[in-house]
Amino acid sequence: MASNSYGDRVSCLRVAGAIGFLLILLVAKLDVEVAAQNCQGDPRALADQCSPFVKKGAPKEDPSRGCCDAVKDADIGCICQNLPKEIEQLLDMEKVVFVAGFCGKPLGHGSKCGSYIVP
Repeated sequence: MASNSYGDRVSCLRVAGAIGFLLILLVAKLDVEVAAQNCQGDPRALADQCSPFVKKGAPKEDPSRGCCDAVKDADIGCICQNLPKEIEQLLDMEKVVFVAGFCGKPLGHGSKCGSYIVP
């Protein structure tokens, strides 16, 4: 029984490591695509500071000061227009809209962020 518990922990660590690696690759892809479009801001800072507040499955809560600082420094409209589908699939787009608005960069009604249309 103890070896099964150890095996379960090893499996969980492998899955967590794979997910972390995937997120790093996706953030790198976002960096390249956003930089290619000359969007203002640091996509890596947005990902690092804001992911706890916008990822799927996370509770809806007010973002941190660090997240808002990253949002304020970013051209959210440009980033939204160039948001890769792989990144969008990891995000709760309603939370993205909430965080942008909370941080003083609201997305206009009817505008798009990725494939999401802001109500």
